[in-house]
Amino acid sequence: MKRYKTSGFTLVELMITISIIIMVAMMVMPLVEAMTGSNRVEGVLLEVQGYMTMAQQEAVQFNKTVAVRFVPPTELTSQPRLMIEIMKEGKTDPTKANSWQVKAGAYGAKLLDMLKIENADGEESFRIWFNGSGFIPQNCPDPNLSITAGPRTKETIEPTFTYAINRATGRFLRFAPRIEYAQ
Repeated sequence: MKRYKTSGFTLVELMITISIIIMVAMMVMPLVEAMTGSNRVEGVLLEVQGYMTMAQQEAVQFNKTVAVRFVPPTELTSQPRLMIEIMKEGKTDPTKANSWQVKAGAYGAKLLDMLKIENADGEESFRIWFNGSGFIPQNCPDPNLSITAGPRTKETIEPTFTYAINRATGRFLRFAPRIEYAQ
């Protein structure tokens, strides 16, 4: 009878290899979470930019004052929202809440509920409006021209981005944004 030499791995070798793979995976997971988190925040900022562009086009097309309103989560909705509003006929002061009506069919995009969007004063409810020429007028408060988007809680591992908004174009200034991570 011939004896064949069997080759293979011992149970100890397999256990050591699997434990090394698990340790490497655990070291890489926070990096992957941070990368996907920044993509989600940037996705929300692109959606905000889309609403800003839509409001600007409405303002120019109909020669009206049109705003993007940022609405924080409430008891009824757990997510922040964006709404397009048009200044009511005969109203002249865009800083007053009763000067605006929600544009029909534009009740707002629901944003990610784990994200918080605020202006430079830390307010989550604010408007940015465009005049009939498509510009952000001087009576739109400066704090509203800086948007910070980031995690709602400190437990979320997400970056926080802060962008300035150009009064003339309504676009986010694409200089290097300040990126912070929740501690």
